[in-house]
Amino acid sequence: MQLKEHAISANRDLLLAATMFDRERSPQGSLGVSRSRREHATSPHRGFGVGTAALLLLIGVVHLHLWLDGYRYLPTIGPLFLVAVVSSALLAVVVSVRINVVIAGAAAAFAAGILAANILSLLLPDGLFRFKEVGVSYSGGFAIASEIGVVAILCIWAYMRFRDARNRADPSFES
Repeated sequence: MQLKEHAISANRDLLLAATMFDRERSPQGSLGVSRSRREHATSPHRGFGVGTAALLLLIGVVHLHLWLDGYRYLPTIGPLFLVAVVSSALLAVVVSVRINVVIAGAAAAFAAGILAANILSLLLPDGLFRFKEVGVSYSGGFAIASEIGVVAILCIWAYMRFRDARNRADPSFES
C-alpha cells in the first residue's frame, strides 16, 4: 500500500513539473501572468514553422520525383536521395508541430547540406560520389529555391526570437 501511495505522489510531482515546463517565464511587470505553450503556438512565430514545413515537403517531393525518375539506380546517390525524402518528411512534421532552436537548427542544417551537395555535384570535376549534374532542371531549381528558403526563413525566425527575448529582458531597448 505504501508503494502505491509513493507512486501516486511521484506522478503528482511529475504532473506539476510538466505543468511548470509548459509555461513560459513571465516578463517583469506582468503581475506573474504567464502564457502557456498552446497560446504561444498561435503567435506569429507559428507561421515560420508552417512555411518551413511546406518548403521541407517540397524538397522531399522533388527528391522523391528524381529518385523515381531514375536516380534510384545510381550507386550512392540513389540511397541518399531516399534518405533525403524521409528526412525532409520527418523534419516537416516536427517543424509543423513544434519549432524551437534545436529543431530549427536541424532543419536549417539539413537544407544547407542538401544545397551544398547539389552545388558540389554541379561544380566538382567528377561530381559528388562520381555523379556529375550537367545543369539545373526545373525540379532541381525548385529544390534549390526551397533549400535557400528554409535557411532564410529560419534565419529570420531566429533573429525575431532573439529580438523578442532582448526586448523582454530590457524593456527600454528600442529596435
